[in-house]
Amino acid sequence: MKNLILVALILQLVITVNVINATFEFGDILAFLRACGRKEGVYKHYAIYVGPSNETDVGQGDNDIFHLKVCIGPVCQYQFDTLEATKGDSPVEVENYFDTTDGMGPGTREEIMKRIKDSKGNCQLYGPLNKNCEHFATWVRYDKPTAKQSGTFVEPIFRLNAFVREIMAELSRHFMNELLCFLAG
Repeated sequence: MKNLILVALILQLVITVNVINATFEFGDILAFLRACGRKEGVYKHYAIYVGPSNETDVGQGDNDIFHLKVCIGPVCQYQFDTLEATKGDSPVEVENYFDTTDGMGPGTREEIMKRIKDSKGNCQLYGPLNKNCEHFATWVRYDKPTAKQSGTFVEPIFRLNAFVREIMAELSRHFMNELLCFLAG
């Protein structure tokens, strides 16, 4: 009886792992809803699913996502990470929202791999309105940096017209530069 229960548990684990791995494909944009203690999601963190290195090797080792990760203050880095470590308590869903847009579509596997390899380990100044993780993920998949933050508290900010967004992004850049000067000095 113990062996039967053990076999059933192992079978359930194998089925669960296969279902989890089957839901994401190389190059998918993954969205992690961050609630920050609120009932509704405040924002989403975005990453590109790369899978384990035995599927498509872009240098990820045992890691299965590639994303823009804030390191020290406003300076961030593109790096590989694990889905589970990044997920935390957040629900995760695929958000390949340009796949069905006329004139758009994902890049080829080779184009996505090149963008990942070209970005790996690079640092940049983070900008919440113009250089965030969603901009990066959409650039890797579609070669078009875009942010919508669909279904979140901050979505209205991203729906503002382009002129207002540019002004807000410029203010953000000035603020980040001032912060960097303050931290360096």
